[in-house]
Amino acid sequence: MPRVLHAHHPCLAASLLGLWSGMAAAAEPAVKTAPVPALRWSTTAGMMTDYRYRGISYSDRRPAGHAGVSVEHRSGAHAGLSGASVRIDGSRDLELTGGVGWSGDLGAAGQIDAAVNYVGYADLVASDYVEASIGWRRPVGPVTPFADIAFTPAQTPLRGGGGRLASNLYLHGGTEWSVRGSPLTFRAELGRERGSAAPAGRTKWDWQLGARASLGRFGVGLAYVDTAAARFDPELRRLSRRGLVLSVDSGF
Repeated sequence: MPRVLHAHHPCLAASLLGLWSGMAAAAEPAVKTAPVPALRWSTTAGMMTDYRYRGISYSDRRPAGHAGVSVEHRSGAHAGLSGASVRIDGSRDLELTGGVGWSGDLGAAGQIDAAVNYVGYADLVASDYVEASIGWRRPVGPVTPFADIAFTPAQTPLRGGGGRLASNLYLHGGTEWSVRGSPLTFRAELGRERGSAAPAGRTKWDWQLGARASLGRFGVGLAYVDTAAARFDPELRRLSRRGLVLSVDSGF
């Protein structure tokens, strides 16, 4: 059950301003700005009507909660720890994800974020694994296209067809559109997964359309989520049924 802690981690460093022209520099005095703090901490917590990950419900189509804490250095290095309530095979469990990574600004080419995450479950035996990811995004006015790749090397908890050790690859992309003068952001995304986490080792697709309203420290989101997972594994028909997911969260 791969997780990506920083798949859409926003680049916190602002782009450097270009040099003023000689005339403007002579006419305007230099403006002193406050130094960027070496470390920036943030926390988040929220609830959702269904914990969907790559199109599949990890909460048995029931409400779930999540919380996390992260820290970022001004160099772009970051680390974080998050937890989410899950229901697997009818049993309640706690999913924990810890990761480290680096994010940077590429100027006109956009921003990138690379991370390595360790995922574990409180009660599941032999289920922990490690996943690496790299993501890209490039704001263009109110529109921000994005793409990321997550790779999970072959590990004991990940077995494909026939019980053999197998790796997993997830490709994901989409776009965000922020409505100027409003707190609304719309998002469309598509994912393709193949490997040990895909049903029967086949290629699985998932997609979603959503909207989010940012209200100060709070956010409210609504998304339509669907996947073709049940096409290859009838046992996933209920957990992969298309539907709407409502989420509420707060960050500090």
